[in-house]
Amino acid sequence: MDILEKSPELFGLMPLSDFPKQPSLREDCLADFHALKESAKSEGIELELISGVREFDKQKAIWNAKASGKRELLNDQGRPLEFKSLSEEEVLKAILRWSALPGLSRHHWGTDGDIIDSKALKAWQEENPDYQVELSPGEYESNGPFESLGNFLNDHLENFHFFRPYREDLGGVAPEPWHISHRFSLTYKEIYTFDVFNQFLQTDHYKDLLLRELVLEKAEWIFENYFLNITGPQRP
Repeated sequence: MDILEKSPELFGLMPLSDFPKQPSLREDCLADFHALKESAKSEGIELELISGVREFDKQKAIWNAKASGKRELLNDQGRPLEFKSLSEEEVLKAILRWSALPGLSRHHWGTDGDIIDSKALKAWQEENPDYQVELSPGEYESNGPFESLGNFLNDHLENFHFFRPYREDLGGVAPEPWHISHRFSLTYKEIYTFDVFNQFLQTDHYKDLLLRELVLEKAEWIFENYFLNITGPQRP
């Protein structure tokens, strides 16, 4: 695959050593991120990137942990599911609702990241000492610890060349108000066709992927519903 050699980051195969500071984004996205962070700071928000670029193997480890019941699966409302009661297809859908198939994660590209308000988190934990960040939609809504951040992103995010690909529930990936994506990601999405994905899916990178046969069977459905199916930038 020529594209595998020319653009390994498309599939999460760029080594993290290319991103010396973790978590991080691509160098050409960082200036916009820092500008976004400064703007948030002026409104009392300490914007923190808690997950940036993610390698293929890291995403595969997350996938396999969920596919084997070692990591919690959630329903559409974010509530835990009983793993042993689910069919393989139900497990597949539950994973895809909240976690990308390795090789299709936008986190591979260095253009996407998950953000919180560390100042708000500290204040929240003073009242709730055992609280840990869940990255759930309710945290960014009314009465959640990151309500102010959620409102800020609604009003200002796209001024800094970022958007939220999972802003709305389109029936694929669940809404993720914490997930931001730089417009540079649109370049990757344009060159990443189903044919490219299907070729990569046949490589040895997937030989130890759990639910592999089901993934191969439903590859086109996965690609259309959980990769192409996003909310694009709202502003031109």
